[in-house]
Amino acid sequence: MIREATAEDDSSEGPLLRLILSGPGDPPALPAGSTASFAASSNSQGAIIVRANATGASLGDMGGHRHLILVPESTERGTDWSIFEETQSLPAPAWLSPGDADALLSQATDESASLIESMGYKTDKIPNPRLTVGTLADFYDTPGLPSSVPSRSAKLFARADRVAAIIETVTDRIGDHSLDPQLFRLWRHVRAARIAGVDYALMDFAR
Repeated sequence: MIREATAEDDSSEGPLLRLILSGPGDPPALPAGSTASFAASSNSQGAIIVRANATGASLGDMGGHRHLILVPESTERGTDWSIFEETQSLPAPAWLSPGDADALLSQATDESASLIESMGYKTDKIPNPRLTVGTLADFYDTPGLPSSVPSRSAKLFARADRVAAIIETVTDRIGDHSLDPQLFRLWRHVRAARIAGVDYALMDFAR
């Protein structure tokens, strides 16, 4: 269905696929109140937008583009996907460049690490905050990336993993939630960087 629906795609209009991630205070970039938006908001895995031509078998005869929204759901047997056809205009994506996303994450990483240390976290549980962050960053690492993924995308993914590790160090390993407002706002930067990395990689693949 997806192959047929995208057979007439024009790569000049941007990536054929787009990653959608959302979180508290950061709704998915889908039409508000739509079934797809509700489904994407109800899971923690986001969604994939596929730009489809209007002549696809299941897409009718309307002119212009439609979109297929793929929403995953984890089950005991693996991952199930629900597909929604969306005819409404989608919210404009941020289209952050890798440089912009990297700069935001770099600043967030430095501020967060300094924040952890400035609070004097030196406990038996977390004797070395920066070492714990490094260990968690290794855990979050994505060694399964295809070799063809551009280095700028891989760098964004790695920095996003590091910020995620910092947040987990404070909230889960230390168990201190007094900094939640300051740290949880960083998830927005993590999501934006991962989306930007995917966009850049797909545009690179299309060239």
